[in-house]
Amino acid sequence: MKLTRDEWFLVIFNLVYIIGFAIYYISIRDYEFLWYVLVLVILFTLVASTLHKSKFDYLILWGLSLWGLMHMAGGGLIVSGAVLYKLKLIYLFDIGDTYILKFDQFVHAFGFGVTTLVAWHLLKPYLNNKVNYKIIYPMVVLIAMGAGAFK
Repeated sequence: MKLTRDEWFLVIFNLVYIIGFAIYYISIRDYEFLWYVLVLVILFTLVASTLHKSKFDYLILWGLSLWGLMHMAGGGLIVSGAVLYKLKLIYLFDIGDTYILKFDQFVHAFGFGVTTLVAWHLLKPYLNNKVNYKIIYPMVVLIAMGAGAFK
């Protein structure tokens, strides 16, 4: 499969942060996040090897790439004495010990937003003009929610 210049840029971008964080997590002996690195390698391989069939556009590919990067950074980078995941971004409200909106919550909302786009992209070729979109749109959201249950 011949890659375009933009696709090569995406491949290099992903490999740099995946390898970089793998080295970082090994160096700080954070073996939990090495599992995340392994999951990213598997997902990267899956997306790359099926791109000729899935035909994901750059919005989806960049969304997946940024989601992976934010996930890797969130668990290991220290900001204000704590991991980035705990960083409080914007105060919306809090309930007891739960603060809304932290970096972790943003990353997961972003990621499953991208998952919704992936589900829509994969389902769309099978839809015709007779389909009831009042059913399809919620179904696409439910697919992304189901993917979130694997986390």
